[in-house]
Amino acid sequence: MEKQKNGEDGVLLNNGYANIFYIRDQNGVLRAVLVYWRDGGWGVGAGSVEDPGRWGDGFQVFSRNSVLESSEPSAPAQA
Repeated sequence: MEKQKNGEDGVLLNNGYANIFYIRDQNGVLRAVLVYWRDGGWGVGAGSVEDPGRWGDGFQVFSRNSVLESSEPSAPAQA
């Protein structure tokens, strides 16, 4: 969000569709976090993964190491 603070093109979608991340909150509860560009600014929302909403076509989901700079090696998947 900081690298695209004015809605510039970049890794995050800036077309109104959500960028979805799964993170743990301060209590260790897993949450689905949505980041989206709308009305000239970034919006952020979070919801439960126990009763998640349905993701629509066009949304972008991030996972650990899903976006790497070209100089960063990718980590092998752990079993």
